[in-house]
Amino acid sequence: MNIIVNYHLIAAIFIFFILFIVYINSNRKVNVAFYVISIYFFSVLGGILLDPTLTPASEYYSLGATATFLLLMMFYFIPIACTRTHNISSVECLNYKFFNLICCVFILVGVLSYLHFVPIIIDMLSYISDLKNFRGRESVLEANFIYLFLTLGCQFFPIVLLFYFHSITYQPEKIWFNRILLFSSTAYIVNVLTVMGRDGFVLWTMSYVFAFLLYRNILPTYIKKRIRWSLISLLSLFSIVFFTISISRFGDDGLYWLVQKLLLYFSQQFGEFNRFYVVVNNPNLDVGAMFPFIDLFGTPPDRESFIAQHYRFLSEYGFSKNVFKTFLGHFYENMGFFVLFFVSFLYFFIFTPVACLGDKRRVNFGKLVIITMFCQIVLHGVFYYKLSYMVSNIYLICCCLIALGFSYRFKC
Repeated sequence: MNIIVNYHLIAAIFIFFILFIVYINSNRKVNVAFYVISIYFFSVLGGILLDPTLTPASEYYSLGATATFLLLMMFYFIPIACTRTHNISSVECLNYKFFNLICCVFILVGVLSYLHFVPIIIDMLSYISDLKNFRGRESVLEANFIYLFLTLGCQFFPIVLLFYFHSITYQPEKIWFNRILLFSSTAYIVNVLTVMGRDGFVLWTMSYVFAFLLYRNILPTYIKKRIRWSLISLLSLFSIVFFTISISRFGDDGLYWLVQKLLLYFSQQFGEFNRFYVVVNNPNLDVGAMFPFIDLFGTPPDRESFIAQHYRFLSEYGFSKNVFKTFLGHFYENMGFFVLFFVSFLYFFIFTPVACLGDKRRVNFGKLVIITMFCQIVLHGVFYYKLSYMVSNIYLICCCLIALGFSYRFKC
C-alpha cells in the first residue's frame, strides 16, 4: 500500500467517523449534514481509484497537510451538523405575498436568462469539436450590464430551489407557477453552458437534493413521487449534455481515460490540497480575490489576468493552479494559512448559533435561507470556492436581506 493510498485512507476513515456520529445523532436519518459530509467522504475515497499519473506524486502528500485539511473541515462540519434538519416538521412563512413576489422576480430573471444565454450557447456549439482548446481561452463574452445582471440572478438558484420546495409544500394548487419556478432555477445551468462548463448540472443537482432534504419530512407522499420522476427526467437530460461535453474533451483518449477524467472531476481535491499546502509556502495575501466586495472599501491591487496568473504559477511551481482543491485550497492559495484559519473560525463562530436548530420542529423560512446560503459554501466548495466574484458577493448580501425580510411580519 503506497503513501498516497495511506493518506487518502486516513482522511476517509476520519470523515467516515464524523459521518457515523452525525447519522447516529440524527436518529439514523439522512439529513443535510449527512448529505454534505458524505460528499467529501466519497470524494476522498474516490481518489484511491485514480490513475497514479493523474494524482500528485507521493512527495506532495504530508501528515501536516492532511491534518490541516481535516481539522479545518471540522470548523464547517460542526455547525452544519447543528442544523439537525431531520427534526423539521413545519416551516413558517410570515408573509406569502412577499414570498410570491420574490418568486415572480426569480421567474422573470430565469426566463430572461434563457432568452439571453441560449443564443450564445447555440453559437458556442460550433466549438464542440474543439472543446479542449476552447476551454483554455478566457471568456469571450461581453460583460455588459445585461450579462452581469442576469448572471447575478442566476446565482440565486439554490435559493430559488428552496422557494420551489416551500411552494410545492404549502401552495401545491399552484401547479404551473411551481413548474415555471423550477424551470427558472435551471437558468444557472444555461449561464454556465455559455462557456461549455459542466459545473451547472452538477451544482444544480446538488442543491436540488439539499433543498429536498430540508422539506422531506413535510412534503406529501404524492408530491414526493412526482419529485422523484421529475428528478429522474431532469438527470437523464443533464447526463446526456454532461457526457457529451466530457466526451468532446476526453473521448479521444479512450474509455479508460474518459472514466478516469470523470473520476478526477470528483476526486482530485484532497490530493491537490495536499500539493498546494506542501509546495506553496508563501501564497499571495489577496483577500479581495476571494471576497471582492472588500475592494470597494479601498484601492484594489493590480491583478494579473487569468491566463497570466496561470503561466506565472506554472513557471514558478511546475504545476497548474487551475485545479479542484476544495474551497479550503482556494482560500489557502489566495490568503495563506492564518487568514484561512481566521475565516474558518469566523464561519464556525457565526454559523453555529444561527444554524443550531436543536430539537425545534417549527422553523422560520428565513432561517432556511441562511442555512442554505452557509451550507452552499461547503456543499459546492468540494470543488473550489464558487462565490469569489462580485456578483456572488452581492448574492450573499441579498440572501441575508431576504432572510431578514422573512423574519418579520409586515404588509406587502
